[in-house]
Parts: sequence; C-alpha cells; structure tokens
Amino acid sequence: MKTNGRAIEVTTKTRQELAKVFDCTERMVWKALTWDSDTPLARKIRVAAIEKGGRVMNWVPECETIHCTADGTMHQTFGNGAVIVADFGRRTVKVTDRHGVMQKGVSVNISLQEFANLQAWAASL
Repeated sequence: MKTNGRAIEVTTKTRQELAKVFDCTERMVWKALTWDSDTPLARKIRVAAIEKGGRVMNWVPECETIHCTADGTMHQTFGNGAVIVADFGRRTVKVTDRHGVMQKGVSVNISLQEFANLQAWAASL
C-alpha cells in the first residue's frame, strides 16, 4: 500500500469482477484501489468499487497517543521518535524529529486525510 494510507476495501470477488468489467488485470484494480494509480481508468474503477459496496479506509502508522485535556493538546509519539503535537486551541499541528527539531508546522484546520498523510510522513522520518 502507498504511504498515503488510503485504500478502498472490497472483497476478492469484487476485485475480480472489476478486472473483468474494465478489461484489466487484478494488479491494475489493486493499483486503483490503493491510489497507486490515478489514471482515468483508475478513477472509474474506484467509483465502481464504491458503488459495489467498497469502503474507503484510512490506515495510520502505529503510535502512542496522549490527549491532554488540561492544555487542549494531543501528542502522538512514533517508533522512530518523531512526535506530532496538535494544539486544538491554537489550531496548529507540529511535527518534530527524534531530536526535537521541528520538521513541519501547519497552522490551519486540516482534513482527516491530510492528517493521515502527516502521520505517515512523521512515521517515515
């Protein structure tokens, strides 16, 4: 799966049906469902997969999450030592590496998908 952590979950039977309907390989269906391909064919496959009951899933790397209600922050610590700190009051998200050096800061509301991408990025530092 690509590091964006997003995929459409369908049954094996549905993947086989999609390959047959779109006259392509099951590998192409997999690439479409994991956003490893973003061609017009891949977009059609994704639409059809959802119409057939597929669910868009977001995967996030394993991390320890601590919610600090006293100061309105959330801290996520990854196995590589990277830390994400989301400050809900200030509406900021910061990523530091294992040495505590800030690598990225975001000072706007971000979507769940953007946050999942940020988690994948932090886990890869």
